[in-house]
Amino acid sequence: MLDQTDRMLLSLLKKDTRQKYSELGEHLHLSPPAVHERVKKLERMGVIEQYTIEIDANALGLALYAFVRINISQVS
Repeated sequence: MLDQTDRMLLSLLKKDTRQKYSELGEHLHLSPPAVHERVKKLERMGVIEQYTIEIDANALGLALYAFVRINISQVS
């Protein structure tokens, strides 16, 4: 079960996944090790599945790009 601090942590990470645990801790009023433990817990729970980057296609000289993720599950 997620508490309010977990939800706030996820909100902060959504904005910038590269934030240091010390910076996150300042917002959450937690120590860096406590933030680290919460992040690891969220990863173990499957709440945080991966960390991604957003690429500027124009900076790479690309006219169009697409990232596609498909999840297939068997329907009974």
